[in-house]
Amino acid sequence: MGRQLTDKERMMFCSLVKYPTSNDRELSEITGINLSTVTAIRRRLESQNYFRKIRIPMVQYIGAELLTVSYGDLDTTIPREKRDELCDRYAKEHDNTFLFMTSEDFAVQLNISQNYTEVKKDVDDLQHFLSKNKMLTAKSWQYVIFPFEVSSLINYFDFSYALHHLVCDTSYKIPEIDLKYRKYERRVLSSKEKTALTGLIAFPEMPDNAIASKVGISRQTLSNMRQRFQDEGLIYEINVPNMDILDGILAFSHILFNPDCMLEDRKAGIKLVLECSPVVFLVSGSFESTMMHLLTDYNEYSTLKNKLISYYASKKFLRGEGNIHLMPVQNLRFHKQFEFNGILKKLL
Repeated sequence: MGRQLTDKERMMFCSLVKYPTSNDRELSEITGINLSTVTAIRRRLESQNYFRKIRIPMVQYIGAELLTVSYGDLDTTIPREKRDELCDRYAKEHDNTFLFMTSEDFAVQLNISQNYTEVKKDVDDLQHFLSKNKMLTAKSWQYVIFPFEVSSLINYFDFSYALHHLVCDTSYKIPEIDLKYRKYERRVLSSKEKTALTGLIAFPEMPDNAIASKVGISRQTLSNMRQRFQDEGLIYEINVPNMDILDGILAFSHILFNPDCMLEDRKAGIKLVLECSPVVFLVSGSFESTMMHLLTDYNEYSTLKNKLISYYASKKFLRGEGNIHLMPVQNLRFHKQFEFNGILKKLL
């Protein structure tokens, strides 16, 4: 990663990512570092772009039903610069896409949709775009659909697991794993709540008073709504580390499971994934799962893969070999990175 961090800076870096909603006083109590040092380190890490704050709207409460993970190989005959320009334009024009990244020969896209009709339209648009611009290879793209109510978002871009492995080199006590499917009751928001939610998502790094001024409501009203949205699970706040600083390899996996074993049966395996691996994203349904890991190098990837595959194979959980692709972080291009404004505009 970038410059060599001191022990206190490493501890603060990991704590800022693990406890994104904690203030400096709370972080001081968590880390045992005095308050003035905590404030100085946080400001230094922010100014040097070690991380940035993101607020993810939990759109399953306001009318979205499906998360779609699309991935596939890319034809490398088109110059990278031209391809990146085309993908930037595509991402900008598609509101349902909130994450779209490409490496030299591979791409991953994440979409949120209100219904299957939207999913089909997005899939068709993506296929048309790739074909029209001669980016497709002989290998078909894959589309994995996870309905929120019959899937489990086990890790929704919490990078603290990865940082504890890559930066702090400490063990990680995972929270209780709840794999039960849940019914998401539709929230009916007032016009003022919609305004506040949109502002909080659009300007996550701004203080409450600045957001309130931008959207035209009082600071107290916005602060109260922000706290209530967090308490009710309508927004999910994360600090995302700068991937360029972390370097390494991003491993994307799509795994199929034996129909004889349900999601709850795999609970011990999921706990193993969280405890022993630098996972940054993990969503699972009854019969398939996609995940992303942030690894230092190929040797770490090979060791982790053998450990996890051996465990899952021994329990007869796996169906086939699954799809795994490695993307060097320094080679990644983000055409969209946690942008939810378009999705919110459609839903609200």
